[in-house]
Amino acid sequence: LVVCETLIHEASHLKFFLVEDMAPLVSGEDPPRFEVPWRSDRRPLRAVLMGLHAWVRVLEWLEA
Repeated sequence: LVVCETLIHEASHLKFFLVEDMAPLVSGEDPPRFEVPWRSDRRPLRAVLMGLHAWVRVLEWLEA
């Protein structure tokens, strides 16, 4: 179960990077930072979007 979750999570990060290579989703040198429930530190918007993409994919897999 953990291996599957990790593969889905990390594959989602790679997919996010590929999409962002085609068209950057966030621009700016010093973006604002946001609190997220999966980390203790504040994250820039790009990292929030990447994390959301990965965790949504894992949740979709768990619900299937």
